[in-house]
Order: sequence, then C-alpha cells, then structure tokens
Amino acid sequence: MLVNMRSLTLSLLVALSATVGAVPAMAADGENVPFLNGGVGEDQQQEMLAVRKDYNLLLTFASRGSGEFVADVHLTVTDHAGKTILQLKGAGPLVYARVAPGNYKVEAMARGVTQTQAATVGKQGPRDLYFYWAPEAPAAQ
Repeated sequence: MLVNMRSLTLSLLVALSATVGAVPAMAADGENVPFLNGGVGEDQQQEMLAVRKDYNLLLTFASRGSGEFVADVHLTVTDHAGKTILQLKGAGPLVYARVAPGNYKVEAMARGVTQTQAATVGKQGPRDLYFYWAPEAPAAQ
C-alpha cells in the first residue's frame, strides 16, 4: 500500500500542533509569529526535533549542572524597537519560533529568576539560545 507523503505530512503536522501547541502567537499589530512550545516527554521532544529546521529562533530551558529541562517559564521576546512579538506563560522546556531576521531581546523567568539574552537572527540558519537556572531546592521533609 502506497502512502501519500503529502497526506502523511499533513496528518503529522496536525497531530504535532495538537500535541505541542503550534498555534501562532499574535503580536500587538496582528503579525503572526509561528512557534512551537513543549518538549515535555520523549514523544514531544522527538516531534519537535523533527520540525526544528522550520524555525530560526530555538530556545532551551534547563537546570544548571544536571541539564534537566525546566518548564513553566514566562517568556517574552521583543524586537529591536522594543515591541513584544512573542509572549508565553508556561513556556518550555523547548520553544521554537519563526521570526524575521533581526535583533531580539529574549527574557525568560523561572524559579523566581529572570534572565535576558540578546539574539541576532540571520537570513539563514537558526539561532540557538540556552537558559540555565540553579537546581530547585529539595522539598523539606
């Protein structure tokens, strides 16, 4: 039985969007910023890695030392003019966005600590940013 590759690809993208949240964020001026947010669990990580090449701003949130993923990050991406182009609460541990080439400020807040990094996204190739937080303190017994 031959499988129509276009139908298979479309089915996978629909399933991925339902699983990982591939709904475009809306900027204040109505501009779409396509993104994926997720990566909790091996299946989501594999799904996101499969389409990674379609995005040019790739963010990873993790614990310093262990590399354990961090989720529930408050994320704000602003352009060179200071306009918010993407804002997510509960982001991570992976966020992939497709932004126009340019300079951006990426602010991520988790575990009560805010980190900011600058990102220059070119016309070709992705820009990877990694945010690391101190490990969470063990729960008191």
